[in-house]
Amino acid sequence: MKTPSGIAGKKFKWGIGMVLLFVLASVSSLVRAQTPDDHPPLSISNVAATELAVAGDTLTYFITLTNTGQVPLEAVVVSDTAPTGTTVFGASGPSGWWTTTISDQGQPEQVVWRIENPLLPGEAVTLQLMVTVAANAAGQIVNDGYEVRAAGWAKPVGGPPVLTRVIAPTPTRTLQPLPTETPTQTPTVIPTKIPTMAPAATATAPLAVVPKQVQSPTPIPAPSSPNSPPEKTGIDTEMKIMIWLGLGALMIVLVIVFFVVKPRQ
Repeated sequence: MKTPSGIAGKKFKWGIGMVLLFVLASVSSLVRAQTPDDHPPLSISNVAATELAVAGDTLTYFITLTNTGQVPLEAVVVSDTAPTGTTVFGASGPSGWWTTTISDQGQPEQVVWRIENPLLPGEAVTLQLMVTVAANAAGQIVNDGYEVRAAGWAKPVGGPPVLTRVIAPTPTRTLQPLPTETPTQTPTVIPTKIPTMAPAATATAPLAVVPKQVQSPTPIPAPSSPNSPPEKTGIDTEMKIMIWLGLGALMIVLVIVFFVVKPRQ
């Protein structure tokens, strides 16, 4: 039969065991949070300046990283690889904060930004990557080679791929100058002598004679001879009337003189 002291001893041991398990679990989680196998408390995003990229033009990416933890992060390094179908044109970051390194020419080209100061909690920084789209590029450009690392953390932090559709450039029409017309010399036409051909003798039927009405000509007055008296005109008739009127007036005057004036004397 168990004594009360034995029961109390067992409860004490059980309580001690529970406390030890709780301590071990807390220490294990703390150690696991600080192991270099985990990702650093960083977030990274990448956005293209446009959803449509023209073949042969420049495309810009904006990479933003933020310290989401509670402690400053040392030796933060950001890298991005030029997508297939592009070449690195340039890169930039905050002045005095970052050093930028572009790998040698080749495929793929990579850009690396290295922080010079610790990245404080809640601090965000935006970087820029500029690439040139190949003139023969088509389809889509996929940028999925960007990531960020920090000292003391083995695994990098990446983001989702950025897709950009490539379109062909708009063709430009070049106006061609109009051709200059050169004056051409007009050829001189030399008349050629065309031989005269004698008409061929053909038998023709006798023509039928159709009587034609001939209008009688308007009689033309015969010219007057030099000895013929001049023709009477309308002037001679008027002269005769004037003479007769004058004679009539003279006869009236004579009658008045003889029959009126003379008897009074």
